[in-house]
Amino acid sequence: MLIDMHAHIVPEHFPAAGKRDSADRWPFMDHFEAGRAKVMIAGENFRTVTEQCWNSARRTGDMTKEGVDVQVISPMPELFSYWFTSKDALEMSHHVNETIARMAQSSPRHFYGLGMAPLQDPDLAARQLSKIKQMGLLGVEIGSNVEGKSLGEARFLPFWQEVERLEMAVSDSMVRFCKLSPRSISEYIDSGEPMDKAGGYAIQGRAAAFIPELRGSYSGVMGLPLYETAELISRFADESPA
Repeated sequence: MLIDMHAHIVPEHFPAAGKRDSADRWPFMDHFEAGRAKVMIAGENFRTVTEQCWNSARRTGDMTKEGVDVQVISPMPELFSYWFTSKDALEMSHHVNETIARMAQSSPRHFYGLGMAPLQDPDLAARQLSKIKQMGLLGVEIGSNVEGKSLGEARFLPFWQEVERLEMAVSDSMVRFCKLSPRSISEYIDSGEPMDKAGGYAIQGRAAAFIPELRGSYSGVMGLPLYETAELISRFADESPA
């Protein structure tokens, strides 16, 4: 069986921004032609995507052509919305999680889902975990930090405690960089490699030369912890009715 562990989705539409506090960065889908849309954020095109992002039938058709049996679908990271108010981030999380749950339910043989939670409010995020699990999602995808705050800070403890209580998988990795000279930093930035990376570096690329120590999951640092995700899929498959 071939499993694609790193498959992001984008909803076909988002609720209207209206007069919400986070309206200035609330996303909007500009369907400028059939099967393609611009993800508009703050008046600019963040990314142009195709209907595979929201169309389950189109997605499974492409999977068949490519020989992929299963995809673990998860939110495009820009949708995490840690920069929104907690209220707006919660609504965005609900919308994205419901989209992923519907896709997974539409083709349970092909899709397993990971949701998202409003981690700018760790207590609120913790309360959402049981709801996410009840939706049939295997866990949540999270960013490498929350607006510059380390996920190891004490205020995130309620979230991690609830993750443990619900027996959701956690992948925790520590990456140690060597001391970099201003020239090394400048040359790395000029290479363009860090510009589209959540952590600002690619461990599978040039940045590997800066890293003397890694503890944890190499695949998790790259983008998705394969071991933990495979464990979740195995557990979910064992619990699912035949």
